[in-house]
Parts: sequence; C-alpha cells; structure tokens
Amino acid sequence: MNFEHGHNIDRRRVTTALSAMLFTWPLLLPGHGIALANADAAPTFHGYRRTFVEMRPRPPAPTTPLLTESGGVTNIVRMAKTNGRVILINFWATWCPTCLQELPTLDRLQAIYSETDLRVIPVSGETVGFARMRAYFNRLSIANLDLFRDPDNVSASALGVNHGLPYSFIIDRNGMVAGYMAGGADWDSPDARNLIQYFIDR
Repeated sequence: MNFEHGHNIDRRRVTTALSAMLFTWPLLLPGHGIALANADAAPTFHGYRRTFVEMRPRPPAPTTPLLTESGGVTNIVRMAKTNGRVILINFWATWCPTCLQELPTLDRLQAIYSETDLRVIPVSGETVGFARMRAYFNRLSIANLDLFRDPDNVSASALGVNHGLPYSFIIDRNGMVAGYMAGGADWDSPDARNLIQYFIDR
C-alpha cells in the first residue's frame, strides 16, 4: 500500500486496524480462545503420568457385552442409564503393576459415592476367570467393587484401548463418553473427586 502518492488514507487508522487484526487472528485458530469456548470445562485432573482428557463433542459409549461375576451380561450404556448415574470404567489386568497401585484408589472412590450417583466398573480382558480375579482383589483388600470381564477385549477395542493398561473412561448419565485417563491415577484424591462431582452434577 503506497502512502506517498496522494492517497487519502489516515495512517493512524490503518495502523489501528492492522493491530486489531493481529490481536484477534490467533483467537480464530484451533487451540486459542479456549477460556471463552470452554468456560464450563471439567476440572483438571493429573494422573501418574498423564492428564484426564475431556471429550467434546461426546461420542456414544459402546454397547458391547460385559460379563458379570454372577453370570450375567450387561453393557456400559445400560449401566449408565440405570438410575441415570455416572460410570467410571477401568480396564486393568492382573499382570499390570500400575493397576496394583491404582485399584485400591478406585475401591476407596466407590466407597465415597452412592452407586445411584457413581458406579466404578473394573473390567479385565484376561481369560483367567472370575475366581482368580477375585483372589487378586482380596489380596488388595478391595471390598466395594464388582468384577467384570470383557470377552476378547471387544469393549476395550471399541473405546480405542489397544495398548497399555490401565485405561479409564468416564461415561455420563446419558451413556456418552465424557473423557478418559490413559495410565494410572489416584482416583480418591481431592482433584479426582472434584472431577467426578463435576459430572455427577450435570
């Protein structure tokens, strides 16, 4: 733009306009303006190595079968919509050392909340059988959690768990995947309870 050849342009106005464009442009890019767009975002919760990731928009949870210790068959969505409760589903295994550390915190978390508000669902894809899984739980003094099996890891695969355990997902009252934690976490910590309460209150 030529300012030297008689164009009737106010330089101060041009400078102001350009400054405004430079200031607002980043807000149009992905990852900017988050405070405005996600004012109602879930509280931050850090696990042992990673941070809880909230999903927006929320995809539907899978309706793939889970086997219960009593011999029944259920699924994540059915459990979420029973009493309109929040589900925390945790994929674990007896060979997983981080699971050994994490499972007792899930047990204590379930003890804090009524099952009408929150249901913690520990799920294993192993073929060891419920008796061996229960013995493992007994060694960890876990008293508040039921056992579930994921035949052929179908539910885990449907949620995108294809390597590394533990892996946890929060399912909202409508059966939608609200977010996930890759890796272990202290689920009875104050930050974890703030996160859980956030979803219970909605």
